[in-house]
Amino acid sequence: MECKKEWQKMTSVAMCIECGCDDLHACESGCCWLRLDREAGLGVCSECEHRVSGWDAGDRTLGEEAVMVTDMEGGDCGQRT
Repeated sequence: MECKKEWQKMTSVAMCIECGCDDLHACESGCCWLRLDREAGLGVCSECEHRVSGWDAGDRTLGEEAVMVTDMEGGDCGQRT
């Protein structure tokens, strides 16, 4: 996961804290950023609107799907399988 964080910093790619979509891999039905912290590399996409109130309260906890995405990417430096 450390490698993914470094990759995000270098490329400014952000990931949704709920579903794990990112700037290069949108949700299947399409999405856009509702909240975005480019420096942290995290945001909330329009398909995960239910996370906005938590985000606004400071909750940046990764949801189950986002954790699965980061686990799948492991040490691949952001390359999806």
